[in-house]
Amino acid sequence: MSTIVISYDDETPDDVYSVEWVSSYLEKNPVWLFNNELLSKIVKATEDHVNYHSIVWPTIKTRQRYNTGIDFKQTEWYKVLHNPLILEPTSYIARQFQRRFRLPYPLFLDLVEDVKEYNIFNLNNPYSKNLKIPIELKCMVSLRMLGRDLCCDDIFEMSCIPLSTCNKIYRLFIKGFTEKIYTKYVYIPKDEEFLSILKMYDM
Repeated sequence: MSTIVISYDDETPDDVYSVEWVSSYLEKNPVWLFNNELLSKIVKATEDHVNYHSIVWPTIKTRQRYNTGIDFKQTEWYKVLHNPLILEPTSYIARQFQRRFRLPYPLFLDLVEDVKEYNIFNLNNPYSKNLKIPIELKCMVSLRMLGRDLCCDDIFEMSCIPLSTCNKIYRLFIKGFTEKIYTKYVYIPKDEEFLSILKMYDM
């Protein structure tokens, strides 16, 4: 079988190639030495609109996604969210949640809904119940890193969410929140709202 010698001098066109393109390229680049069997495969593939890279380089390795195999709905963080005592503002777990994530639980629920509405994490369906990492946990990751200035490794130790995922979650949250949600929560009060705040401090 003939050896395939590949030239990298020319720019690589788009993904799919026509039969005409393959023929003209072979004429202009005689350094490519194809055997008849390989050439016939390329021609057939281009007729079927198949990427010819899969034929010329069939053994090329692709990056494999790391799967932790963790059910995030069984983690301690997720269990906290489903503890009925968290709905009681004066309970220990509710006060602990506010201390650790820097906002009361009812406000956290509002934040989660805003994150879903504005699709901060760029999900196909942010309301899906089959997400590998629930949006609630993603918000908790972001708030913990913001509120406690923790690094991704600390978050991984507590939530079991991989380091690279924590970093991506944090970046998406910061970008999406500042662009879409920030003005809803951070603003200068006016009129009656401003007066009501002044009365609180007068007391």
